[in-house]
Amino acid sequence: MCISAPCVKVFFMPKVALDHKLSNLGALVGGYPDGIGMARLLRDAGSRLSRRTLQRRLGALVSQGRLIAEGIANSVQYRLAPIIGVASLTMQPSKSNATGQFCVPVSAEGQAVKFHVRQARQQRPPVSYEIGFPESYQPNQSFYSPDSLLRQLHVLGRARLEQAAAGTFARDILDRLLVDLSWASSRLEGNTYTLLNTERLIGFGQAAEGKDAFETQLILHHKAAIEYLVGEVDCVGVNTETFLALHAL
Repeated sequence: MCISAPCVKVFFMPKVALDHKLSNLGALVGGYPDGIGMARLLRDAGSRLSRRTLQRRLGALVSQGRLIAEGIANSVQYRLAPIIGVASLTMQPSKSNATGQFCVPVSAEGQAVKFHVRQARQQRPPVSYEIGFPESYQPNQSFYSPDSLLRQLHVLGRARLEQAAAGTFARDILDRLLVDLSWASSRLEGNTYTLLNTERLIGFGQAAEGKDAFETQLILHHKAAIEYLVGEVDCVGVNTETFLALHAL
């Protein structure tokens, strides 16, 4: 006995048609930015879709990341998923051209020289060099500049301290002198203070961390000795009084 099974025909929807129907459903959901439920979708779709078919297509859109389902059971709301991506924008640098001239005010003679040197080379008259001019120069005997200019430059270049009282220059640079000389003198005796530490100690009274108190006191003693030499410049000298005072300090 032969029993034949009934013939069952299965129809598959073409992928292009399914994608089109999913896109239409996505567009329908997109019309509700705050979300839409299943019941409202069924009403909007009319008699075209069954509830089961609509659920299957909504699930496909959610699995593809095109829709977001929020809520549970019958209160699920569907809405379009936000589009997230990375965009690269390249802008051409703006470029502007401008023409102009920066001019430094000059005298009439300087203006004539400027005009002359800006001429094209073929427009300038040829000039030869007078070789005898440099050859006739005798160092420390002849001078290129006139005597009046030399005397003026000599006056301007003389130090103002030539007639100043003794110690004036030392007092002008006392702050720097105190730091440099105190540090160098202390270093000769094995002090480990750095120049920066010495500057902070003398300028702000800040002792360096981790240093022995003897090293700090040594720098302060040198500072006092230097201040004595500068402040008592009229009476210090190579004599017993100066030696005893410096030794005591």
